[in-house]
Amino acid sequence: MNELKLLKETTLQSLQAKSLGRTFLWFESLSSTNDYLKEHGHSLPHGTAVSALRQLAGRGRTGRRWEDTAQYGETKSLALSVLLKPPTVYHTPVLPHVCGLAVKKALEQLSGVSSGIKWPNDIVITRSKVCGILCESVIAGDELYVVCGMGVNLLETKEEFTRLGLEHATSVYQESGKRLDLPETAAAILNALEGYYERLLQGGFDALLDEYRAACVTVGADVRVLQNGTEQTGAAVDIAADGTLLVNIDGKLCAIRSGEASVRGLYGYV
Repeated sequence: MNELKLLKETTLQSLQAKSLGRTFLWFESLSSTNDYLKEHGHSLPHGTAVSALRQLAGRGRTGRRWEDTAQYGETKSLALSVLLKPPTVYHTPVLPHVCGLAVKKALEQLSGVSSGIKWPNDIVITRSKVCGILCESVIAGDELYVVCGMGVNLLETKEEFTRLGLEHATSVYQESGKRLDLPETAAAILNALEGYYERLLQGGFDALLDEYRAACVTVGADVRVLQNGTEQTGAAVDIAADGTLLVNIDGKLCAIRSGEASVRGLYGYV
């Protein structure tokens, strides 16, 4: 049995989700798992998941290159993208937040280490980034679909991150000592995501808002808001019902939208 077939079968053995991941495509190499689903999503069913042992052109939410540590030998991070076809555009702005909740839950179940969400959807452990998420909407004819990409650092060491110049990155192994494999991590994320996605469709983001607020390490912190080439400082005070971050800047409450600004801690990444 070849490696890709074994990865697929092992993933499906751990998969409890009824729709997400039931069509699962593993690749040796792709330019980007998100790009693959963006290109082929119109002909694939809702819930299709794609993963690659190596990404050649992965990227993050603000266009930053996603560093692929597979270039140093074994695949040490999970690149997972899933195709969602929501019934209405109303839900799309908060899908990054929903994915953040799912990854947080999955990693905590597998590693036993608590984590948080840096608004809107980076997963952090001890103030360092362990997962980044990029959700991209596509309109093909009269159909809307969303590709949700998640890059999870599993096995990297501190020395590898230092070599790549990623001072704010960490891995599950570095924080917990556990060596999670690709199939079990992918299945756990999809299992968690399906539950959160169903709750979103049934009750809107209101059904998840309290849990998200409690998980978000940005709320209550002093932050820097980087927007249109300018930087302002303020205090992050809450998450609004539409997922925007409410920041008190010079006495004025400002709603910060995830696609329009970048938020950093006043004295570091978080």
